[in-house]
Amino acid sequence: LGPATVLDGQAEGNPRVAGRINAICVHDLGQRIYAASANGGVWYSKDGGDNWTSLGGLATTNTVGINRPAQRNACGAIEVIFGTNEGDDTVFLGTGEVNSDPKGHVGDSEGGVGILVGDKPAKSAADDPWKPEAHNLVNNGIYRFARDPTLGSDTILVATLTGLYQRPAAHAGEVNWDHPTGTPFATLEKACTDILWTAANGSAPARCWVWVQDGPDFGLWVRDNGAANFKKVTVDPGSGLAYVALRGSLAASNPPTQVWLLNDNGNVGTAGLFRVTNPAAGTDPVAHGVVGVPNVLRNQGFYDIAIAVDPNNANRVVLGGCFMEDVQQDGKQVQYNAAIIVADVAPNPGNSNRLTYGHPNAYRLIGLGAHADVHALAFSNAGTSLWTGCDGGVFRSDRPDRPAGFYPRNNGLTISESNYIACHPMAEGHLISGLQDNGTVQRMSSG
Repeated sequence: LGPATVLDGQAEGNPRVAGRINAICVHDLGQRIYAASANGGVWYSKDGGDNWTSLGGLATTNTVGINRPAQRNACGAIEVIFGTNEGDDTVFLGTGEVNSDPKGHVGDSEGGVGILVGDKPAKSAADDPWKPEAHNLVNNGIYRFARDPTLGSDTILVATLTGLYQRPAAHAGEVNWDHPTGTPFATLEKACTDILWTAANGSAPARCWVWVQDGPDFGLWVRDNGAANFKKVTVDPGSGLAYVALRGSLAASNPPTQVWLLNDNGNVGTAGLFRVTNPAAGTDPVAHGVVGVPNVLRNQGFYDIAIAVDPNNANRVVLGGCFMEDVQQDGKQVQYNAAIIVADVAPNPGNSNRLTYGHPNAYRLIGLGAHADVHALAFSNAGTSLWTGCDGGVFRSDRPDRPAGFYPRNNGLTISESNYIACHPMAEGHLISGLQDNGTVQRMSSG
């Protein structure tokens, strides 16, 4: 569960690193951040990542008066309804990683204990600020939450390894979450790897979008608010591209004039990217394939995949994946930085007007200095700041169009995952530990 931070991370500049962050929620102003870690519970910062507080999961050893439980939850997803004032937030935590093995192995990801709900958990004086729900999702893995953006609605859905689930309207007590009504999700029990709920915009209604990873119903589905069933979103055949039955990740422009889908292609040399229309009511959305997308996912799209859209440009898309290799201006080869790239998407007259990632200008690698293996991307501060959650913790860039803008926000984020530990046979204070994707660390004294 420690140390407070790990020095000399593997990215350029040897940043301070922490353990794996699977999901982040960042307030629009960039000061309030919730980070859901793989094996260290939920952490909260009220000062832009300068300091972090564990929410109901950190008990200091041999300290009188500390009554909080020492459990740390394996976290897959987090959703925050930010209150007007600092800390007055409602937090939904989806426990359980999506790559977990129910049998359990050393170093493997862990399944969850359902969904936990916190009412102002950062301000809570309770020993445990979390209220458990959805016991039927114990040992499951959670991908993402989505809330109905309609004013006055409290409907919330969650995408999991075994389909889509909805919080019941009456949720007092430890209630189960059930499959929503309507085809295909009333009975579907396949992995839904992402979900997105766009607000009404002009003549376009609020819509719920879901990616189904595999099986006969794989692909992108959408339902207008008020409709009974979901519909499959077809791909424009003119692009020459098609969905692949692997993991997908979703993001919307702001306002939601269009939706973007990043689709794992299984390390075939390029990642799949689709721009999806969000038309007026009565017209079905259509997905248009994008060419020229570099293979940022490599062979790990099942594990690290993320997408975000610049809030100031509906066609400027940031993609996150595995790691990147690059050659600097001085000729130095750099590697094991985060595979984060940004580019505009536009029709290319030189390529039959096909939508092209990096047109008219080539895409830019912007992940230098951030740890590899990207699981989350989020903009704040009106698009001037970009955050990422990765295998090295939390990083922020205040120049999201520059190659080397990211810097670590990991001080006090004690979530490193120790897979193995050993003690020197003659010096008990000399410990060494092997960490998940953060190398080997050693402790040289008992102080």
